Amino acid sequence: MMKKVWKILRSPWTIFAALIIGMIVGVLFPAFGNAQAVIGNIFIRLLRMGVVPLILVNVMFAIIGLGDAKKLASIGGKTIVLFLITTFCAALLGCIVAALMKPGVGFVFSEYTEAVDTKGSSLTDFFTNAIPVNIIEALSEGNMLQVVVFAVLAGIASLYLPEKYRTKVANGLDVTSKLLMKLLEGVLLVAPIGIFSLSCATMTSYGIDVLRPVAKLIIASYTAGIIQLLLVYPVLYFITTGNNPFHLLKLMPPVWITAFSTRSTNATLPVSLANSKERVGVSPSIADFVIPFGASCNCDGAAFFLGICVTFVSQSVGMNLTFWNLLSMALVGVLITLGNTGIPNSMFIMVPVMLSTFGLPLDFMSIMGVYPIIDSITTTCNVTGDNVVAAIIDANEKKKKRAQEAAE
Repeated sequence: MMKKVWKILRSPWTIFAALIIGMIVGVLFPAFGNAQAVIGNIFIRLLRMGVVPLILVNVMFAIIGLGDAKKLASIGGKTIVLFLITTFCAALLGCIVAALMKPGVGFVFSEYTEAVDTKGSSLTDFFTNAIPVNIIEALSEGNMLQVVVFAVLAGIASLYLPEKYRTKVANGLDVTSKLLMKLLEGVLLVAPIGIFSLSCATMTSYGIDVLRPVAKLIIASYTAGIIQLLLVYPVLYFITTGNNPFHLLKLMPPVWITAFSTRSTNATLPVSLANSKERVGVSPSIADFVIPFGASCNCDGAAFFLGICVTFVSQSVGMNLTFWNLLSMALVGVLITLGNTGIPNSMFIMVPVMLSTFGLPLDFMSIMGVYPIIDSITTTCNVTGDNVVAAIIDANEKKKKRAQEAAE
């Protein structure tokens, strides 16, 4: 019985239902809606509570784990680089689409009065500010960029420890990660209550006008997703292989349909593997490594949605975005997705972390209950990215093999 209850509570559609009910209640009972703001704020604080240390240990653990896969160094290295490229393109695309479509314009956070200053934003400032002076201070302030930079450097340093010490560090990080994930899984069980309270309070404060930016948010998300699917991936495939990308796209519908309907990368995994090996012709050794690896760490859909969210809120508070702002937002979006892999309903964790990183208000969480509608396109992008990267690596490995045979 309890398992069924937990499954219902963790369902994204339960969260979406909570959003709709909260909106209705907020309009009909304003006094009750105002009272819900406290519960909503508590929910957001609970979400943020364990995220910073979780990202720290996850990134370090991932880097240490790479040192154990020496046999796969060549293919593994290419896979990671390509995933970083697709994720960065997705995050930057989300920022650009939102900057052009302006979904946040006209939606004003009434309680946000802090002026956002973007003067002096440059590439030099970005990289200088990315280096933490004090990691404890960076952790306490929730400065995600500095935390991830420290995690990367500490992870690389761990690779040079004697094996017995490196193993102990990896085991400690693994246990800590599992503990923090259990904590966050527990918090996410009350997500329907938190989203209900936030949406209820938002409707009381802003009224029906909030629905227009929500519609724009959905349209912007699908626009970015379609561009990622039909432009970014084909161009990347053509540049890296020289092959016709449209032939590859014609073979993808089984994967797209499964991903779009299930909204689950793991549920789509068997279809992805079969399609990649049997229809696309990717070598089993490459498909069996790249696609499951991507399912656990590649989050192109999450990246473009994070870009849209942070740009949405920036517009709502009147922040004039520069190119360097968009670039830094995209880079931080990539880093945040790397540290949140494997967490159920992780967008409800990533979004407040992303907003906090740029000092933006967290009121946006009040409309995050709409995410299940967007989740279909984000999952489709995640899965497609895995399949495209597998096809790229396979094509290049086959070309390399043919060149070696010709040389002999």
